[in-house]
Amino acid sequence: MKSIITIIPKKMLLTVNIPQSQQEQLCDIMTRHGGKALSISSNMGAQKLGYLLGFKGFEPTEEQPQTILHPMAVFSGIDSKELNILLDEMRQLGIRIDLKAVCTPYNQGWTMKALEQELMSEHQYMNGGKGNE
Repeated sequence: MKSIITIIPKKMLLTVNIPQSQQEQLCDIMTRHGGKALSISSNMGAQKLGYLLGFKGFEPTEEQPQTILHPMAVFSGIDSKELNILLDEMRQLGIRIDLKAVCTPYNQGWTMKALEQELMSEHQYMNGGKGNE
Protein backbone atom coordinates (compact mmCIF):
# COMPACT_ATOMS: atom_id res chain seq x y z
CA MET A 1 0.00 0.00 0.00
CA LYS A 2 1.40 3.39 -1.00
CA SER A 3 1.41 6.11 1.57
CA ILE A 4 0.45 9.59 0.54
CA ILE A 5 2.44 12.41 2.06
CA THR A 6 0.60 15.67 2.32
CA ILE A 7 2.73 18.74 2.80
CA ILE A 8 0.88 21.36 4.74
CA PRO A 9 2.24 24.78 3.88
CA LYS A 10 3.58 26.83 6.74
CA LYS A 11 1.43 29.73 7.81
CA MET A 12 3.50 32.74 6.89
CA LEU A 13 3.12 36.47 6.60
CA LEU A 14 5.83 38.11 4.55
CA THR A 15 6.04 41.87 4.99
CA VAL A 16 8.09 44.78 3.72
CA ASN A 17 8.20 48.48 4.64
CA ILE A 18 6.07 47.99 7.78
CA PRO A 19 6.83 50.15 10.86
CA GLN A 20 8.59 48.19 13.61
CA SER A 21 5.75 48.56 16.14
CA GLN A 22 3.23 47.19 13.63
CA GLN A 23 5.61 44.40 12.61
CA GLU A 24 5.80 43.32 16.26
CA GLN A 25 1.99 43.27 16.43
CA LEU A 26 1.86 41.21 13.22
CA CYS A 27 4.36 38.75 14.71
CA ASP A 28 2.12 38.39 17.77
CA ILE A 29 -0.97 37.80 15.60
CA MET A 30 0.75 35.17 13.49
CA THR A 31 2.23 33.41 16.52
CA ARG A 32 -1.23 33.15 18.11
CA HIS A 33 -2.44 31.50 14.91
CA GLY A 34 0.44 29.03 14.71
CA GLY A 35 2.36 30.93 12.05
CA LYS A 36 5.25 33.25 11.56
CA ALA A 37 5.68 36.83 10.31
CA LEU A 38 8.85 37.65 8.41
CA SER A 39 9.93 41.15 7.47
CA ILE A 40 12.21 41.52 4.46
CA SER A 41 14.40 44.40 3.36
CA SER A 42 12.97 46.82 0.80
CA ASN A 43 15.88 46.06 -1.56
CA MET A 44 14.75 42.44 -2.08
CA GLY A 45 12.39 43.24 -4.96
CA ALA A 46 14.29 41.02 -7.42
CA GLN A 47 13.74 37.92 -5.27
CA LYS A 48 10.92 35.54 -6.11
CA LEU A 49 8.07 35.11 -3.70
CA GLY A 50 8.61 31.35 -3.52
CA TYR A 51 12.23 31.80 -2.47
CA LEU A 52 11.37 34.37 0.21
CA LEU A 53 8.70 32.05 1.65
CA GLY A 54 11.13 29.11 1.74
CA PHE A 55 9.46 26.97 -0.93
CA LYS A 56 11.47 24.10 -2.37
CA GLY A 57 12.78 24.62 -5.89
CA PHE A 58 13.41 28.35 -5.50
CA GLU A 59 16.89 29.82 -5.28
CA PRO A 60 18.08 33.37 -4.64
CA THR A 61 18.58 35.47 -7.73
CA GLU A 62 21.83 37.06 -8.75
CA GLU A 63 19.97 39.90 -10.48
CA GLN A 64 20.49 43.54 -9.55
CA PRO A 65 18.55 44.44 -6.37
CA GLN A 66 15.22 46.17 -6.93
CA THR A 67 13.61 48.41 -4.34
CA ILE A 68 10.09 47.83 -3.08
CA LEU A 69 8.60 51.26 -2.46
CA HIS A 70 5.32 50.55 -0.67
CA PRO A 71 4.26 48.66 2.45
CA MET A 72 3.20 45.15 1.44
CA ALA A 73 1.97 41.94 3.05
CA VAL A 74 1.86 38.47 1.50
CA PHE A 75 0.00 35.64 3.24
CA SER A 76 0.90 32.00 2.62
CA GLY A 77 -0.55 28.70 3.88
CA ILE A 78 -3.68 30.40 5.21
CA ASP A 79 -7.22 29.48 4.15
CA SER A 80 -9.85 32.14 3.43
CA LYS A 81 -11.62 31.73 6.78
CA GLU A 82 -8.45 32.26 8.78
CA LEU A 83 -7.35 35.06 6.45
CA ASN A 84 -10.53 36.96 7.30
CA ILE A 85 -9.82 36.49 11.01
CA LEU A 86 -6.24 37.74 10.59
CA LEU A 87 -7.37 40.77 8.58
CA ASP A 88 -9.99 41.55 11.22
CA GLU A 89 -7.35 41.43 13.96
CA MET A 90 -5.14 43.74 11.91
CA ARG A 91 -8.03 46.22 11.50
CA GLN A 92 -8.76 46.12 15.25
CA LEU A 93 -5.14 47.11 15.92
CA GLY A 94 -5.25 49.88 13.32
CA ILE A 95 -2.78 48.16 11.00
CA ARG A 96 -3.53 49.25 7.44
CA ILE A 97 -1.57 47.74 4.58
CA ASP A 98 -3.08 48.61 1.22
CA LEU A 99 -1.01 46.16 -0.82
CA LYS A 100 -1.89 42.65 0.32
CA ALA A 101 -1.77 39.34 -1.53
CA VAL A 102 -2.06 35.63 -0.95
CA CYS A 103 0.71 33.43 -2.36
CA THR A 104 -0.67 31.08 -5.00
CA PRO A 105 0.85 28.57 -7.41
CA TYR A 106 0.37 31.28 -10.05
CA ASN A 107 2.30 34.09 -8.34
CA GLN A 108 4.93 32.20 -6.32
CA GLY A 109 7.35 32.58 -9.24
CA TRP A 110 6.87 36.35 -9.41
CA THR A 111 9.46 38.76 -8.09
CA MET A 112 8.41 40.92 -5.17
CA LYS A 113 8.77 43.98 -7.42
CA ALA A 114 6.41 42.49 -10.03
CA LEU A 115 3.93 41.67 -7.27
CA GLU A 116 4.19 45.23 -5.93
CA GLN A 117 3.49 46.66 -9.40
CA GLU A 118 0.49 44.34 -9.89
CA LEU A 119 -0.95 45.18 -6.47
CA MET A 120 -0.44 48.92 -7.05
CA SER A 121 -2.26 48.66 -10.37
CA GLU A 122 -5.15 46.78 -8.73
CA HIS A 123 -5.26 49.21 -5.81
CA GLN A 124 -5.41 52.22 -8.11
CA TYR A 125 -8.12 50.59 -10.22
CA MET A 126 -10.22 49.80 -7.14
CA ASN A 127 -9.85 53.40 -5.97
CA GLY A 128 -10.95 55.00 -9.23
CA GLY A 129 -7.46 55.68 -10.55
CA LYS A 130 -6.33 57.33 -7.34
CA GLY A 131 -3.32 56.30 -5.29
CA ASN A 132 -3.23 55.35 -1.62
CA GLU A 133 -6.62 56.02 -0.09
